[in-house]
Amino acid sequence: NTERIGYLEQFAEDSPDVTVRDVLGRPYGHIENIRRRIREIEEQRVAGGDIDWNALAEENAALEAQLAKSDMDDEGNKMAALEKVGLSTDLMDRPMSTLSGGERTKVMLSRIVVQANDCDILVMDEPTSHLDITTVEWLEDFILECESLIIVVSHDRHFLNTVCTNIVDVDYGGIKMYVGNYEFWYESSQMMQ
Repeated sequence: NTERIGYLEQFAEDSPDVTVRDVLGRPYGHIENIRRRIREIEEQRVAGGDIDWNALAEENAALEAQLAKSDMDDEGNKMAALEKVGLSTDLMDRPMSTLSGGERTKVMLSRIVVQANDCDILVMDEPTSHLDITTVEWLEDFILECESLIIVVSHDRHFLNTVCTNIVDVDYGGIKMYVGNYEFWYESSQMMQ
């Protein structure tokens, strides 16, 4: 069981009130988990009772330091992530609604880059939508080098063939697992018909 899951939605945010910075700042849960635990500690302190005051104070101090470091590192990580996918850092304060479909997808990929080091699982829904070939190739390399478990939903056969090591075929309520890439799955599934 993990709470460390990153998610790339199929349809990128396009609200006029949401900026690129806002999207990149939405953590998969790491920062919110720190803040939640700090609130829990505060509630325990207020409630009092039979608690280890020193342990709570030490944990709270460590969490506050972690939160401050996350905030400091955050801006640099966001900018580096934008640059990795070929976007200018000048976009940080632009509303998502003013970006092209490809730019919005790249912003969402940047968010995955920001999250990747702290995630156990990354889920990507149609990650190659609206992307140019250079960015698709970058994404392929990123996935192949990433240490997280990555679950990809895609109709891009070449992409699947390049990045997949296991295929899960969900068909009419049945599930079959194949160890191999897209071509292996296709050939195996054709032989079973």
